[in-house]
Formats: sequence, C-alpha cells, structure tokens
Amino acid sequence: MRLLIISDVHYPVGSIAEVRQMIKKVKPDNLAFLGDNIDTRNGDDAVVLYRKFVAQVSGIFPMSRTILMLGDGDYLFQDKRRKVLQYANSLKTMNRNHLVYRKGNMLFSHGNIERSRHLEKIGKGMVLLSVSRGAYGPVPFLVGILARTLLKARPSDYLFLGHLHFLGKSITSRTTFCGTLNRTAEFFGRRSLGYVVVEHEDFIVNSMDDIKTVSIGR
Repeated sequence: MRLLIISDVHYPVGSIAEVRQMIKKVKPDNLAFLGDNIDTRNGDDAVVLYRKFVAQVSGIFPMSRTILMLGDGDYLFQDKRRKVLQYANSLKTMNRNHLVYRKGNMLFSHGNIERSRHLEKIGKGMVLLSVSRGAYGPVPFLVGILARTLLKARPSDYLFLGHLHFLGKSITSRTTFCGTLNRTAEFFGRRSLGYVVVEHEDFIVNSMDDIKTVSIGR
C-alpha cells in the first residue's frame, strides 16, 4: 500500500492544484495532511476556510481514506481551536483524533511541540541560525527526539511531523519531516518544499527505506 503525506499546505497560499498533481503522480491508497492545512493570517474565518479546503480535497480524493491532522496555524487563536476541532470531528476521515494519531507502527502529528508562541520564536531562531551555517541536521534531529518523548512514541513507532517546514529524515530518531507547500515560508530553502511517500502493509513500516522524501523545488 502507498501513503502520500503532505504537510503545511497553508491553503490558499499552498495550491490544491499542486496537491492534485501529487495524487495523480503517486496514485496513493491513502492520503495524510499533517496540519497547518489552512492559513488564516489574512483574517479569513478558520472554519469557513477549512470548508473550502476540504471541499476541494474531497473532489480529488476520498476523505474517508484521508488522515487529517490539525496544526497550530489552523486556528492561530485559542478561541478558534474548539470550533475547528468540532468541524474536524464532523468529517468522515479515517482518524478520529486530529492532534495525535497512531495507526500500525506509524505515529502522525503536526509537531508543534513548543506549546507557546514564545518558545516557537526561539525555535524559529534556532532553525534560521542553523540554516545560515549550513547545519541542516541538528535541529530536526533534536526536534525528533523531543517529539518522540512528548508524543509518547513507542520504540517501534515511525514518527511523521510537519510544522518545521523541513523535508527530510532523521534515521536515528525514526522521524520524518514532511515539508511544506508554502513557498512564502521556506525556513530551509530548497529543503522545505515537497512531500513524502510511504510504502507500507496495513500501516506497518519495516524500515526507513520504505519512506521516500520528494522535493518539488521551485
């Protein structure tokens, strides 16, 4: 079976047409969105924007075969969190938990482990500092280790995260960072844009070799 994982679309900044092209190319059995699927920074109502996002996605792939995770950017403000969660729970997606979801030995989460805007700014500063020095590996590796602890990952779990706008794998922590479609916030430059394809048997992954990161460039 084949799973296509897309993170940080930031619709309408990220294009549904691009998602359609990925689906056409990969021909997945299942699809996963790892959060920050919409972008409300222009003042759009989160639930209204989510309805548009889901309507377009469901036109090209069944929501019943879709893992839909939520990220901090999907509601930005805590007073929107409840409404967005209620809307997500009304959808016929394959998962009922839209924040942390495990199926087989695969564990999915958006990955916003900072839990506060202050810590997120510190984390973004660390990312930019590491990238400016050409050190792409340390930050994702540390985030992977910390995320496994906070998300209570089992030793056998393969972890899939978004949020960091990084496309790559940390083999040591069995963590895959699933990139972004948001070309306006490429924290890792060319290493940001792309998606992930996983070959699995009923959501059981045998090794990191079953996981492929695909860069889409500019």
